[in-house]
Amino acid sequence: MLPIGNYEVTASAAGYISSTTTDVMISENLVSTLNFYLEPGSATDDPSTPPAKTTLTGIYPNPFRQHCSLELELAKACRIKLCIYDIRGRRVAILKNEQLPAGAHQLPWQAVDASGRALPSGVYILRMDAGPEVFIRKLMLLK
Repeated sequence: MLPIGNYEVTASAAGYISSTTTDVMISENLVSTLNFYLEPGSATDDPSTPPAKTTLTGIYPNPFRQHCSLELELAKACRIKLCIYDIRGRRVAILKNEQLPAGAHQLPWQAVDASGRALPSGVYILRMDAGPEVFIRKLMLLK
């Protein structure tokens, strides 16, 4: 039995988008029924549900001119390292090297090197190390 007060109640299930109701009042000798309708969906639809697997989901736009957005999903919290390499294999920037929580993440990149200098047009390689998994994608910078 819950103590008297106001509550926020959330219903969730795997494969469905969670739903929350606020200001649910509990008082003495009162029976309350809450009905929830959960829409089918996935982790990308519902940020409160972690994705089923870790992946580098996309780079938008690609090709790009001055900046792009790197999108990734982590099935569980882990340390990630995101690095940019030029076509010769030289590392030009470390974008992220830290622990991130499970879920979807969107990271901007302004097409600059580790010193903050704008990079020239060309093909670049994005490498994401997420725990034991490694993901590699090509990026094309146009000026």
